[in-house]
Amino acid sequence: MSYVRDLTTPINQALLAENMNLGIVLPIESRGDIRVEVFLFRVVRAYPLVKVLSTKLPTISPGGIVDFNYVGSAGLGSGDDVFEIPEEYPWRIYHFGMGIKPSWIKLYRAVPSGYVAMGWARKVPTKVGDEYDYVDGSLSPFEEPTVSSESVVFKKLSFTIGLKNDSAVATRPLIRILGKSYEVTPITSKKLIDLIISGKIPCRLITVGGLVRFPYCYPPEWTGKSVVFGVNEFQNILQNIWG
Repeated sequence: MSYVRDLTTPINQALLAENMNLGIVLPIESRGDIRVEVFLFRVVRAYPLVKVLSTKLPTISPGGIVDFNYVGSAGLGSGDDVFEIPEEYPWRIYHFGMGIKPSWIKLYRAVPSGYVAMGWARKVPTKVGDEYDYVDGSLSPFEEPTVSSESVVFKKLSFTIGLKNDSAVATRPLIRILGKSYEVTPITSKKLIDLIISGKIPCRLITVGGLVRFPYCYPPEWTGKSVVFGVNEFQNILQNIWG
């Protein structure tokens, strides 16, 4: 569960059950002296998170794009934001993948809104339609979304997507959201934290928003419940967890 390495691993194999551990990794500094803020949680309750976006997505012209917007109940940028977690749920976390159909549709994510999830080191941020930092339907199929599209959303974190039709025919894409909704409790016991970072207790660590630094917010209830690591410390932790 906690040692998924392959981008084509089905998201189902990365999802957690009750009493498992989740680590949310946020960037304090991503250049030079890298530092991260890590929140560790125990899953108290879990429930399936499933939604299909079909008729509410637009038909995209050949080679056309749909720029970043929130996933709304009535379509992209329309209706209530399906990923917005209300104020009364500070300990709710969505953990999911997104399956895409047809295979030539490219999906781009901005987490939080305005900050494109990027892996490539570039001075100019990725935009919808670029030939990098996307996931397409061959990498994360509609029928079985994979960890290549793995995402988490919590209260105060916005999530938007953009699409490109990389084909010569007009296409209405299909997107399947598959995951779990968790209710969590923070892990603040030094003993438990030490056991997790030493690799003696499994934990699913998830980097939010790709490898860029961005101004992030989290619920005020989380304040004071994180651990900050420098690059060397965190490398040791990853070595302990991943081997």
